[in-house]
Amino acid sequence: MQLTDKNGNVYGGGLVVTGPDGKPKTTGGGGGGSPSGPAGGDLSGTYPNPGVQWNNGLSTYNTKYYPLTLNPAGYITTAALSGYLTIASAASTYYPLTNPNGFISGITSSDVTTALGFTPYSNTNPSGFITSSALTPYLTAATAATTYFPIPTGTTSEYIRGNGTLASFPTIPTVTPAALTKTDDTNVTLTLGGTPSTALLQATSLTLGWTGTLADGRIASAATWNAKQNALVSGTSIKTVNGNSLLGSGDISTNPRTLASVNGSNLTGTANQISASVLIPANTLVTNNTIYIKGFINKTAGSTTSTPRIYINSTNSLTGATLLSTGLPMNATTYFQRMERHFYFDGTNLNGLISNSGATSDITSNVITLTTFNPATAYYLIFAIQNTSTSPDNLGWKRTIVQIYD
Repeated sequence: MQLTDKNGNVYGGGLVVTGPDGKPKTTGGGGGGSPSGPAGGDLSGTYPNPGVQWNNGLSTYNTKYYPLTLNPAGYITTAALSGYLTIASAASTYYPLTNPNGFISGITSSDVTTALGFTPYSNTNPSGFITSSALTPYLTAATAATTYFPIPTGTTSEYIRGNGTLASFPTIPTVTPAALTKTDDTNVTLTLGGTPSTALLQATSLTLGWTGTLADGRIASAATWNAKQNALVSGTSIKTVNGNSLLGSGDISTNPRTLASVNGSNLTGTANQISASVLIPANTLVTNNTIYIKGFINKTAGSTTSTPRIYINSTNSLTGATLLSTGLPMNATTYFQRMERHFYFDGTNLNGLISNSGATSDITSNVITLTTFNPATAYYLIFAIQNTSTSPDNLGWKRTIVQIYD
């Protein structure tokens, strides 16, 4: 029998092949001729060209390989297979060659950018070179050295100065908190919140003031304010008195100035009675002043004589009063008399027409009467009436005016 191995070596006649059990598989040489029919034992197929079955019924031998215990041609041994993978192991380690150009499928360009952390160069730059335009935001080492200070190595207690050198932080002194205070305006007040007594490094005060004009919209009573009298302008919105402005403080001296204007009552009876009186307050008169009296005396009925008189007293009473002047007696047919008197004050006395001589006016010449007058004392001018008969005489001082000339 002839056998051919995998290397093409031919084994011819006369070769005796034994199996693992030591039994001869073929016989060769002359004699008997070539066998025919089905092969048996470790041979398969039919004669004259049967195949070889090396296992001889043993399951540990694969029919496709020579037995490893018999390695006549130097085939792969078990030890030689230690560096190889089985099909199952290879399948779990490598991608199959059925996808040679796209080993990982379903990956997008966005996935690649995310995985790399930057956008890879496109196919316009397939070699991935850096272009000159890509270097625009970068500095060379030489340019950076002339543009920036190198960062020195310092400690946590140091800082970098403007010239690039290190310096230690100055010691911060202990600060005692100071207060924020305020001074309110009459119309504007301020409330300090938080902790103003310890709010500042140095004490500070706020002083509130009022500037400008408050708008109508901020005044609840704007309509009332707008209805008020405009600013007074002497001679324009307020008149003057004898050329004197009425604006300002104090009194305006008029000449004469009216001290009082009274309307007395009519009286009956024969007693000397008070019809009207006017108070001259203390310190009203000064030296060279003149008291001017003008009175209208009216009689409504009568049959005998009635006499008007003027007295002065420190009380409003005829008791202890001093007679200053006597009017003209009015008889049964005289019902009206205008009586006028002037009393000049020389600093000590009132100088007037003789007091007991009846006359309607002192515009005449006659004896003078001096009546002591203390300007620091208040006096009453008393206008009295006395009738001769009880009835029907009825007489009184009407519209009596007292003025003072400076």
